[in-house]
Amino acid sequence: MSVVRRASQVGGLRARIATTIITGALVGGAVVATAPAASAAFQDCLFETSCLWTGENYTGTRGHFSNSVVLSTTNNKINSVYNNGRSLRASYYDNANHTGASITLNNPTRGGQCRDPKLSNGIDANPTPFHNRISSATFISG
Repeated sequence: MSVVRRASQVGGLRARIATTIITGALVGGAVVATAPAASAAFQDCLFETSCLWTGENYTGTRGHFSNSVVLSTTNNKINSVYNNGRSLRASYYDNANHTGASITLNNPTRGGQCRDPKLSNGIDANPTPFHNRISSATFISG
């Protein structure tokens, strides 16, 4: 066996080992990257606020308001909501400044629908899907 051929075989072996290590690292990285996030819950919403999440089932980025809000970075990115207000209903609008189409949720003490974990399938009060549409929200009396 010539020295050149032997060097080629050793180089090929090193390349296969390096490829195996890199592939293993990518697979390992993918597993880490797709690991489920910590469990979120609508119960994490502060009392006397309404919470909005960018993900379904109360996951993703969470924001809340205690009076009213016009969304900026999460505008049209909300996918689940919960009204934890004491006595007021919460309305969520598809336009800024509380205009346009809306959905309204009761508060927990009134009964009825006070949360929606999946706005993409509509809610009891409004069967129209409302995911990725909310631009503003406010508490309303009545």
